[in-house]
Amino acid sequence: MDRFFSTDTKFYAAWSLLADLVIINLLMIVASIPIVTAGAATRAGVVVARDMVRDEGSRPVQRFLRALLDNWRTPTVWWLFTVVLAGAIGYEFYVISRADLGTVGLIFAAGVTSGALILLGITAWVYSLCSLSDGQSSLRRTLATATSMTVKNLPRTALAVLALLIVPAAIFFFPAKIYAIATYVFLIGYALSWYLVMLALEPVLPDNAG
Repeated sequence: MDRFFSTDTKFYAAWSLLADLVIINLLMIVASIPIVTAGAATRAGVVVARDMVRDEGSRPVQRFLRALLDNWRTPTVWWLFTVVLAGAIGYEFYVISRADLGTVGLIFAAGVTSGALILLGITAWVYSLCSLSDGQSSLRRTLATATSMTVKNLPRTALAVLALLIVPAAIFFFPAKIYAIATYVFLIGYALSWYLVMLALEPVLPDNAG
């Protein structure tokens, strides 16, 4: 029994990871409540997730709080941009669904979906790149690098997109389970998705990003 709960066992490591993700998830949600701070909160969560993937750091709370105040401009601007763009994409889907366009409507829907997936892939790289530096990142340079990495590492980008689609896909396919999905998100879902993103992208991240 003592060996089972030893700090050297895989069981302990798994539970420790789970506990850290629950705590970071709560911090990410609370820090995102003002809405405008959600970009910085996501970036801070990604910083901690990257440390966890690399087995670095033992104080995720302190790391998150410190990261929340570092390099916040580019994540914030990108967050606000994606919110506006997501609204536009949602409106396009609404118009397409209301109009009887037949095959043309399907083509438009496929195009909008493709654009949304590309945006999600770039978003995964933007926040991941912003996690590399405590200093303020250049939005133009970060976006250029993110776009390039999205194309150069398509399989890893696809895995990152799948991780970010866990909750939206669950809502789409199981709308009746919305309360269960909401519970999952509030408990661990937000942080877990970004942890999975970092598992996919961290091996090919550059040493630094401007």
